[in-house]
Amino acid sequence: MEREIWEIVKALDSKKLTAIEAHKKLCGLYIISGSSLLNQCLNEQQEIVSSPIRFNGVHINKLKQVFLKNGIEADELGF
Repeated sequence: MEREIWEIVKALDSKKLTAIEAHKKLCGLYIISGSSLLNQCLNEQQEIVSSPIRFNGVHINKLKQVFLKNGIEADELGF
């Protein structure tokens, strides 16, 4: 994602993009990034069957791994 941001900044600086166009592209990158994180988390789902209450979810350590793999530090998340 850093490369994509850098390309947008360079295009803005060289006036190949307007500020509004650059803003739209940056917002699009963050929407895609958030969607990607959600999909990665959902891929880690496991059904807990050993509990009296059945639960289909993602263990907190798996969530932490997904975020760390994508460059989001644990301190920012409060883990």
